[in-house]
Amino acid sequence: MAIKIIKNTLINPIEMTCDECGSVFTFNYEDIKTRTSQDILGFERRFRYVGCPVCKHQCTPVFKKDEEKE
Repeated sequence: MAIKIIKNTLINPIEMTCDECGSVFTFNYEDIKTRTSQDILGFERRFRYVGCPVCKHQCTPVFKKDEEKE
């Protein structure tokens, strides 16, 4: 069985709306940043975000799977 690439999202831009200022912009996977923090129990959590180019808000990208075709 051969692997076939249907869509490469590492190259294609992803559209996002900032939940702070409402600006619509696009980004690539290269633009995603990671931030780590610890809770009060010492567990480490990682957050992925994209900085809005207008207001600099840390927007959390939501990746949706394509809806299943009926």
